[in-house]
Order: sequence, then C-alpha cells, then structure tokens
Amino acid sequence: MLRRIAIAIAAAACIAVGALLVVAALTPFGSPVGVWSPFWDPQSWQVVTLAVALALALGVLVFPRGHRQHSARPLAGILLIGTAAVGLGLAAYSTCARESVAFWSPLTWAFGLFVGSAPEVFGSVSGCPADPPLALTVARLLAIATVGLGFALAAAVVFRTQLDVLRMRRARSRVVVDGPLDVTLAAASAIRRRTAPGTLIIVRAEAIDPPPPLQRQAGIVVLRWGDSADGALRSFSLRRGRIALDALYLLSPDTGTNMLRFERLSQHLDAIRGDRHVRVVVRIDDAWVAEYWRRRQVDRPLWAVDAVGLNEATAQRLVTRWMDDGHDLVAVHGESGLVLAIAAEVAQRSRELKALRSAEGPRPPRIAIVGRDAEALVRQHALHQRAFGNAADDVDAFPCDDPTSGFTEALASARSPAVMTAPGSKRPRLSPTELAASRPGWPVYAQVADDGAIPEEPVMEGLYPFALSFSDFGGAPDRWERVARIAHTNFLADYGEDAAVPARRRWDAGLPAFYKESNVRLIRATLASAVAVGRSWGPATGDGDPGDVLPTEEQLEIMTQREHESWRAHYLAAGWRFGQRRDDARRRHPGLIEWSDLDEANREKSRRSVRDALALLRTLGYVSRPVRDAAGTWGRYRRLGEVTAELLTNGWTWETARGSTMEAHRGDWRVHDGERMWSVRAPEFEATYEPAGEGRWRRRGVVRAMQARTTTIVQTLEGTARAEPGDWVVEGQGGERWVVPSEHFQRTYAPEQ
Repeated sequence: MLRRIAIAIAAAACIAVGALLVVAALTPFGSPVGVWSPFWDPQSWQVVTLAVALALALGVLVFPRGHRQHSARPLAGILLIGTAAVGLGLAAYSTCARESVAFWSPLTWAFGLFVGSAPEVFGSVSGCPADPPLALTVARLLAIATVGLGFALAAAVVFRTQLDVLRMRRARSRVVVDGPLDVTLAAASAIRRRTAPGTLIIVRAEAIDPPPPLQRQAGIVVLRWGDSADGALRSFSLRRGRIALDALYLLSPDTGTNMLRFERLSQHLDAIRGDRHVRVVVRIDDAWVAEYWRRRQVDRPLWAVDAVGLNEATAQRLVTRWMDDGHDLVAVHGESGLVLAIAAEVAQRSRELKALRSAEGPRPPRIAIVGRDAEALVRQHALHQRAFGNAADDVDAFPCDDPTSGFTEALASARSPAVMTAPGSKRPRLSPTELAASRPGWPVYAQVADDGAIPEEPVMEGLYPFALSFSDFGGAPDRWERVARIAHTNFLADYGEDAAVPARRRWDAGLPAFYKESNVRLIRATLASAVAVGRSWGPATGDGDPGDVLPTEEQLEIMTQREHESWRAHYLAAGWRFGQRRDDARRRHPGLIEWSDLDEANREKSRRSVRDALALLRTLGYVSRPVRDAAGTWGRYRRLGEVTAELLTNGWTWETARGSTMEAHRGDWRVHDGERMWSVRAPEFEATYEPAGEGRWRRRGVVRAMQARTTTIVQTLEGTARAEPGDWVVEGQGGERWVVPSEHFQRTYAPEQ
C-alpha cells in the first residue's frame, strides 16, 4: 500500500515537472518572476537534476529489484520514456517551426534526438530563442536513456543464456531442479515462493527440450549445459570450488536415472570438505519403493534426503484440501497407486498429529476404499505400514461391484463426507458428472487428464476435477520439514508463542527462514549424531525395550554436545556472535560458546532438545538402536541365472525357506527358478529381469548384500522375513530388501569385479 502511494506521488511530481517544462518551452520569452522562474532559465541545472531524480525514483518504485523479468513491463517503460522524450522535444522545437511545416517539422526534429540528427536551430531561426529550453535538454537525456535501455533489453534477450550462466556463477545459494521442463518449470515456480531472497533456482534443460518461455519469474534461470547431465549438476553445485547447493530436486520420470544422478553427485560433493547441509528430493513414483529408499537415506551425513512420487504429490494436495474443508470421511475408488498413496498420507498425518503436544489444527479424514479389490488394497496398506512399524487402523474396505452403492454404504455415517474417484481403463466406467448430479451433498473429486490445480469452487454441483501432477509440490514441505514443523510447534507449546520474538512465532505466521532451517537442522543433527555414537535407524517395530531404543547416558551426552556444536555453527554462519544478553536485532546470543564453557542450565536445555527429537522421530516411525554384530559387511553382487515367471491375476500367499509368511497381490509376478518360488512386485520385476525367450526371464542388475551373523528380522515388500546365521540379506537399488538362503545365494549372485 505504501509503495503504491509512493508511486502515485512520484508519478504526479513527474507529470507536474514535465508540464512546467512544456509551458516554459512554448513561452520562452514570458519568464515569470518567483519560484517557477528556473524552468525558464536554459542554464538551470537544478531543474534538470530534479527531473532526472524524479524519473529515476519512479523507475525504482515501478521496477523494484526482483520484479518479473522478460515481461511486458520493461518494454512499456521504454515506450513511456521515449514518448516523454518526443513530447518534450516537440514542445521545445514548436516555436522554431514558423518557417517550416507546422507540427510535422518539430515532430521530425524530436524523433531525430534518438539518432543524434536533430538540427541546431536555436539562435539561427527567426522566432526561435537563442538558447535551447530546458525541455530539450531533458528530452535529449530521455532519448539517450530510451536507446540505452532498448539496447540493454535486446542484448538481454539475445545473450540471455550467457547472462544466466553469469548469474549462476555469482549466486552463493542455489537450488537445482532437474527433469522434463513441463514438470521442472512448475516446480521451480513453487520452490521460488518458499526460498529465501537471494537464492537462485536453476532449471537444467536438455538440448532437445523446447525453448523455455520468455516470461519468467525473477530468481529462476533455465540452462542448457554443453556437458553431460552429471557434469551440469556438478557445475551448478559448486562456486569457486566450494559447495553452493542448498537443495536438489531430481524429477525425471525414470527412477533409476534420478537415483544414479544423485549417487554420482553425492560421491563428488562428499569428496569436497565442508559442512553445508544439502536437501534432496528424488522422484520415485512407486510409493513403497519411495518409502524404502527414503528410510535407507535417513542417516546419510550432510544430506537431508526425501522422495516423492506422482501419486504421493497428488495425495498430499488432496488430503490437505480435505483437511482444510473439514471432511471426516472420504470414500475413494480408483487405481491402486493413488488409493494407497492417499491411505499412506492419511496415516502419516495421523502420526504427525499424535506427535504434537497440543492437538491443534484440522484432523485427517478416515478413508474408506470402495471397489472390487477394496479388501486387497486394505491388506496391502496394512502390510506397507507394518513394514515400517506403523499402525494401519485408519482405513476401511467396502468391496462391491457398483462403486456408487459402495459410496452410499461407506458414507452412511459420515458427518462431512467426500468422494474421490480415479477409475482406470480396466475398471467399470464411473461418470463423475452423473455421480455429482445424483449426490449433490457429496463433494466429488474426480481425476481428469488435464493438468491444473484443484479449483476453489466446483465446476458443477459438487464436482472438483484434479489431475495426477506435481503442481505446487515444490511449494509443499518435504518430509523433514514436516517433522521440523512439529518440533517447532512443540517448542511453542513449552515456551509460549510471542509474535514480538522472532524465534517464538508460528511457522506460517512470520517465523524467519533462519529458524525454520534451524528446526530442520535439529532433526538432521539428531539422526547423524545417533549414527556417530554407534547406533543405526530402523522402523519402530514395537518389540524393543527402552534400553534398546534409547541411547545410553554416555551416548546421549555425546549426542547433546554434537547438537550444541551444530546449533552454534548454524548461528555463527548466519552472522550471530556471542553476547552477554540475547539481542535478535544485533544477532547476539549468550549461548554461542563452546560446550566446555556452557553452564548446566543451557546444557540441560540441549539435552531436552535431543530427547524431544528422538521421541518425535519414534512417534513418526523412526527408532535408533545400537549397531550389533548381527550385521556383516555390505558388498556389491551381480545377479545371475534365469527363471520362469507368471503375472498374478489374484492374491497369493507363500512361505520363505525359514517359514515366514509372505503376501503377493494381483499384478505381482510369481517367479520360479526350479527350486524356489517367490513373488516380485511389478516395478521391481521390470527393473531386475529381462526377457530370455520362450517364457524365461534373465536376472540382471547389481545389488548390495551382507551375510547375517545372528538371527535378523528383515522388513520386505511382501512382509516380515527372518534371516538365520549364514543367510544373506539382499538390498535392491530402491532400498527394498529380501532374504536369500546361503546355498541359493552362491548359485545366483557373484561379486562385482
């Protein structure tokens, strides 16, 4: 509002000064006496300075730093300056055109100002004043500015890539987004809204990608790099040999490509000394593989790694909308990927709500799965949750052939119901418009092919179309920020909310980015410090005793010291310094001293932060346990041999060699090698087997494996398996694990050379 008032004042002042210059030019021999007389003085440098200063002030106000580039606004500004130059020039020359063609001659002379060909008529033409009026002096300056700005704008368009490369190399803080442009450009816009000023968003484009749109947001550049994708990511991540990368988004639809690029980049950056913490989001569309891989990376030093898939991103948008609208029960029907992602998202929201000390905010709705395979999907959801030590009691099954009747049954007791339908080509046709028209009391969320955000208002009756997309996913918090939000909310519950104190503001109500990052840092530091004292992270199975899942007093003390040093480094890097009293405005804090000099009260405060972080992670399904000798050494092995396989049309239960019961679902593969029979989920089968002819399949790929030394429990995609001493625990590229008996392992795996 203040900026608009300032623009109006500056514009009015410019118009007033311009009008006085025009009047003075038209009446050169009628100079008034008093305050306005300088406008009739051709030598008055004060008036010229005032006019230039007002024009610059208006330009700064209209074109603030960070405005949208490559838009129509710069061109409009150049046209406005040029028009003002022509107007003032026309007024200045009009008194000298009595012997020429009226109007057209002074207009032609005024346009000559832009190319330096305006005639010197003053003092040599009858009726013309001896000295050029101030209007002509200002017009010449505006003409020069018009030509200069026009040249700069043209150069910016022609040499845009080179300028973007220069901006990239100068930026100290960078976020890199890699993937197809139709995904990365939308993600970059959402990420831009969440990042701190001064952070540059770099979108990597392939040579074959179409050119990016000319109209872009400030702070976003699209670069085509002559090097390979790996070389480009390395170049984007470094500045003068140091890591300048704050966050990395790998959004290729090919999961293997994303994983490989991350591993190669992390290996390169890990070799560079530094303590910069990099947040990474990798696209993995299979929700199960995404969760396995996410947990595999949980304690990776200096990396905060998360995974997101197309179904997960869409589920986050839908569940957020349902919670905001207060729905207590949502009946869902459609493809299993999206349905299971919605169920998993609701389960995660329930755990997050449970982790809060104060039950604030909306509650997630209960989910009712409707359709022929409803029971199978509920079992699959329960299996998935149990694999990570989580409960799965927030989903119900309503098996039926007619989805409409299933919706009616499922929503009979709902206070505020809603429906989600995303039918595939193999399912009976369910018309969302007919459903919305016949059930006007139900908000119907229907999947459509076109991309776009969920509309605020229904397109008809209660119909809300949506699409499987990453729309605004970059604007949504990643997994670690979601945990950090809970930690900060619990902090406010303990110490109180105070808008006058920056660190005690609500997350979405003015909490500075510095404190948000500090909360994320606390969670990541807790994960890393547990590993540093000899612990590992795994699912909360519920069968561990407190002495197992909690660090010893000695371990807790070391973890607390590491947390204090991590906190201290974060503050010092942001310009904070030691002070006897805390002063946020001057960035002073009494706790910015070494652990050995810290008083007991502040030490206990650090211990409490670590304990709270451990308790929070446990509630969300992450538990640290001491590393035991049961685990051997991981090695890399090639898969060997051929098998026969068939696609399952129904569920199937089978047993491992150690008697563990596993569960397969429709769409999985039943694999047989002549001795053993087991199941493989479709995504993993496609990634690890290739056709060998006549109904046979050849095993391919490289895995990690270790030989168990004692009895070990392994969470697999099909259920909980037991590995006895001598058995091998094998881990695929997606982080999924399974157990292989020793004799079978020797025949079907070979060390990678």
